[in-house]
Amino acid sequence: MNVEYTGRQFEITPAIRKEVETGLNKLSKFLGETFKSKVILTAEKSRRIAEITIKRRNNPIVGLAESLDMSAAISQALGHIEKQALKHNGRKRDTKRVTKAKWKREAPDVELTMAVGATSTTAAAKLATRVHIRPNELRVAPWLVERLPRLPSNRCTT
Repeated sequence: MNVEYTGRQFEITPAIRKEVETGLNKLSKFLGETFKSKVILTAEKSRRIAEITIKRRNNPIVGLAESLDMSAAISQALGHIEKQALKHNGRKRDTKRVTKAKWKREAPDVELTMAVGATSTTAAAKLATRVHIRPNELRVAPWLVERLPRLPSNRCTT
């Protein structure tokens, strides 16, 4: 974590430097350990402005806050960056998620075979691959199970 400080009409004290670094350490949970940050602290008449820019791989995150006190402005800017980081990580997580595979219109041609001890549900699954229907949409009548061809079993009868 690299931090570059700039003070415009403002002297950066060790206490303010420590406050910024503790806030950035808390943000490292969301952002990871490798990021560059620039902190610009400005004093204009009675207002204090804190601008914190964090540069990641693909996009910068900027927190800008204005207050009468510099420590309040820094904490507001860090809070703004935290909200942006959580929002960005949520979007990244949503795009990584994969939807369920849609039903393919073309099913492979499978020869219809019956196993020993087949029931209407197993016969429905095998028939569905042949007819290009989803298995849960097909209800098999008992007479259909009896009409499906049976193959001789491979068991030895000695």
